[in-house]
Amino acid sequence: MRNIVIYIYLLFISLLVIVFRNDVYSSGGEYNSIDNSCSAVVSIEDHTASFIFPIVTDTKWTWYRDTTNDNSLEYSWTISLADSDSPISNFGAYLFKFPGSTPRNGTLEALIMKTQHSIFGSSGKVEDDLKVNAKVEGDAVTIYIDDIDTYNVLFHSRPPYARFYIRLPDRESVSCDANIDYY
Repeated sequence: MRNIVIYIYLLFISLLVIVFRNDVYSSGGEYNSIDNSCSAVVSIEDHTASFIFPIVTDTKWTWYRDTTNDNSLEYSWTISLADSDSPISNFGAYLFKFPGSTPRNGTLEALIMKTQHSIFGSSGKVEDDLKVNAKVEGDAVTIYIDDIDTYNVLFHSRPPYARFYIRLPDRESVSCDANIDYY
């Protein structure tokens, strides 16, 4: 009898873990990914796509730091789509520290304005003919696609989820997934 109770208890706990780790649908055609490390949102509507990164609560941002090596990636908010047939590797906002850069401080919005918005092909080459943008909404970074040609290249095979990556200096990089729902 005791083994049956333990089995039922473990089954219940397993179901709870599955339920709370799966993506939870929210209104407006968006999926919120529930994860211990972060949550992210993908919104697809009328051939546009928005990728909303988890909120980072820093109030002061510093870039082009003396501690960052020249020609190194300092910050990035990037997305890769779950699509093995895609010619695209990843896309998002990248901040590289170039030689001679002077350290800067400011808001998250000021930092995002300094980033390079790029789409990288599977060969690692920047896809200049495709367009991606970045903005700050509240305390969250949003990467968005509003160009129909870019949208068609990225979503032609309807990838089921997006993987979000955040790279910040002096912190561990974070990644998390969010399902994509198409309307």
